[in-house]
Amino acid sequence: MKKMLITILFASVVYLAGCNCDKQATHMKAAPAPAPATSAVAQQSPCDAATIAKSAQSYPVSNLGGAIRLEKMLPEHVNINAPFEYRINVTNLTDQELTNVVVSDYIPAELVLENSTPEMQKMKDGFVAWNLGKLEPKGSRTISMQATAKSVGSLSTCASVSYDCSACAKINVVEPKLELAKQAPSEILACDRIPLRYVIRNTGSGAACDITIEEKLQAGLQTTEGGNAISFKVASLLPGESREFEAMVDATKPGTYSGKATASASDMAAVESGITKTVVNKPVLAIESAAPSEQYLGRTLSFDITVKNTGDGMAENAVVVTSVPEDVKFISATEGGNFTHMSPGKVTWNIGALAPNASKTVRMELSSEQIGEVATTATANAKCAEAVTSLSKTKVAGIAAILLEVVDSPDPIEVGQNVVYTVSVTNQGSAADTAIRINCMLEKGMEYVSSEGPTKATVEEGKISFGALASIAPKGTAVWKVTVKASEAGDMRFKATMNSDQLSRPVEETEATKFYK
Repeated sequence: MKKMLITILFASVVYLAGCNCDKQATHMKAAPAPAPATSAVAQQSPCDAATIAKSAQSYPVSNLGGAIRLEKMLPEHVNINAPFEYRINVTNLTDQELTNVVVSDYIPAELVLENSTPEMQKMKDGFVAWNLGKLEPKGSRTISMQATAKSVGSLSTCASVSYDCSACAKINVVEPKLELAKQAPSEILACDRIPLRYVIRNTGSGAACDITIEEKLQAGLQTTEGGNAISFKVASLLPGESREFEAMVDATKPGTYSGKATASASDMAAVESGITKTVVNKPVLAIESAAPSEQYLGRTLSFDITVKNTGDGMAENAVVVTSVPEDVKFISATEGGNFTHMSPGKVTWNIGALAPNASKTVRMELSSEQIGEVATTATANAKCAEAVTSLSKTKVAGIAAILLEVVDSPDPIEVGQNVVYTVSVTNQGSAADTAIRINCMLEKGMEYVSSEGPTKATVEEGKISFGALASIAPKGTAVWKVTVKASEAGDMRFKATMNSDQLSRPVEETEATKFYK
């Protein structure tokens, strides 16, 4: 009986006192002082140290009148050996979940439990127990039993309950993930800067902090400041957030350049971008001028200019310019060549783009009214290509064309009188005639009297040889005179022969004179 009394007393204490599972969660930082009305509240950075959450549980607290309640329900009296229902209600009085809930009941020997729902576990010394596990906030469970009393009298049963009310706290585990993309043109000209674009993105569930994006440039590439590396800093990236960066680099020479960037952040492994490849091309121009080495005065002078792209890049906006000497006349130009009269004049061709190994030929036609050398300079240039120059020359030569004339005065002439033969040499051509030599022949009946002219004469047995005249300019004339005395009557002939450096054979002229008595 004493034992039963102790059990009843324990159940009453549990019922009246119980425990309170209300959690008290606080942040471990001082409460901020009230901010002035005019100041803004500072926002916390996602990369600041995480705040600490505290969960506390006190045992027992009776501000709710208890944590758990047991209610036993059974008839006030039953017949001996007649089955009856015996129930125990278990109620969670708190707003928290209770765990490991175990209900135990003392069953005297005169009372037989046939079965129960849920199934009971028999303990020693007349106790049975039910392990109910978890009991949700404000939740309730019922234990039902079938029992039979085996003796007459008053029977007492005493139930008790035990449970756990844990102090629980949650921590969010996040994972920042970085993705780095790099973009670069696949092909570019050597004179253009290479644009590089970087995109860093956080695809994870937590903030990424202290991010550094770096790329070491391949040899032959440099930044606009002359450096060999690119670097960007990002303080933080929230989940789903991204940042873009751009950089310009220069190639010091043509070639193929590849590279990748690396992004690193605190508390996580570095990530790499994909590899980009850029081919840096350069156009290289070559120019040739073709012209006749010699051309006669008055004829057209043709100059052919050929420009070729011998490089591996497109030669855009290619232009060819050829000079036109001041004393030379422009006639025409092919391919839309534009002549501008300056000092000197020039012809300009805009030939557009030249692909690698492509070439273009243009022609310019001139004329010169002067003997001498005509020289023109042709220059070609294009975007990203160094200018190239070619010089062409044509010798403009004249043609010597000399005319030999012999005139007598007077005619006829009386024997014993003198007749004068005038020998005239005229250069009708466009070039000087040089080393002009005149020889005259007298027939029998003619006596040499005298001679005059630009060169001295030598007389020997009817042959008069004048010294060589150095030159006769175009349209110029040289005159020699020979005075002869008529010594016999007859139909006489005065013969003059001319040679020069420009003649391949002699020119002869005969003048007939009537000598009479």
